[in-house]
Amino acid sequence: MKNKLSLKSAIIFALIAILCAFTMLSACKKSNTIFGVEFFESPHHKSLLVNFSDGKTLLIDGGYCENNGQSEIVKELKERGVGRIDYLIITKPCENYFLSLENLIESFEIDLAFVPEIKTTSLFPAYENAVGLLKSKNIKIEGIKMGVSVKGENYFFAFLSPSPNAPLTESVNNIGCGEQVVNNSTPNIYLDYNGVRFLICGEGDESQVKYLLDNYKVGMYFIAFDSVIKNFSLSKLDFLVLNNFSVKTEWQELFSITQPLNLIITKTLAMQYEKLNLLKQKYSLTSVFDLSSRFSFGVEIPNSKTYKIMQ
Repeated sequence: MKNKLSLKSAIIFALIAILCAFTMLSACKKSNTIFGVEFFESPHHKSLLVNFSDGKTLLIDGGYCENNGQSEIVKELKERGVGRIDYLIITKPCENYFLSLENLIESFEIDLAFVPEIKTTSLFPAYENAVGLLKSKNIKIEGIKMGVSVKGENYFFAFLSPSPNAPLTESVNNIGCGEQVVNNSTPNIYLDYNGVRFLICGEGDESQVKYLLDNYKVGMYFIAFDSVIKNFSLSKLDFLVLNNFSVKTEWQELFSITQPLNLIITKTLAMQYEKLNLLKQKYSLTSVFDLSSRFSFGVEIPNSKTYKIMQ
C-alpha cells in the first residue's frame, strides 16, 4: 500500500513538474511576442514605447497634447498594458517633449529618468519645473551624455551624443519653448533589441550628426561600449529613425554609413518627399514610413534578429 502511494505521489509530482515547465515556456514565448517597439504620433511630437521581454519598459518622450485635461499618451500606454516605466528619456528641453510628464508620474511608477544636461535651465522654465517635479517624486535622474548606456537581458541602448560642447541653436517655436531652443542637446540613441538594431536621431542639426559620425570613425563608441556589447555597429541598421531631415553632406554620409533597411520619419515636409524617394532608390531602402500620416506603428520582435512591421 505504501509503495502504491509513493508511486502515485511520484506520478502526480511528475505531472505537476511538466505542467509548470510548459507554463513557464508558454509565458517566455508570450513575452517575446509583445510589441518590441511602438511609435505614437501626435500633432506636435512622437513618443516611442519599447516593451522588453524581461518586463521592463522604455518610454522616449511624452509630448502628447492634452485632451480635456487627460494625457493621450497615458491612455495609450494603459490600453497596451503598461503598468510602470522603468526608463524614461526626455530628449529635448522643450514643452511638447514632456507635456504629459505630470500625468505620467501620477499614473505610473517611474524608476529612472534620463534628461538633457542644460546649464541655462532658466531659459526653459517649463523644463526646469519638469526636472523639479521628477526630483520631488524621488525619481532617479541621470544626465544625457555620450557613453551612458543600459544593458538588459537581450537589449542594450546607449546615448551616442550630444557633444559636450553642443551650441545653442536659434529657432522660432510656438509650443512654449521660447525663441532660443537647445536643439543640439537632443541625443542620438542606439538600441539593440534581440539583435534588431535601431538608430534614433534627435533634432540636432548637421553638427551633431558630424559629431556622431566622427566618433564612430575613430572607434570612440567601440571603446565606450566594449564592456557591455561586443557587436556594436552602425552599419546596415534595421531601422534609422529621423526626427529631423536635411540634405546636407552630413546626412548623406549618415545614410552611407548606416545603410538602413528601413527608414522611419517622425517629422518631415512635403517638399522633402522627392528627395526621400531618391534616397530610397540610392540606398535600396526596404521601406520608408512617414509617421505624420499614421497614429501608431509597431515593430514586433518575436525571435533573435527577426522582426515584423505592424501598422
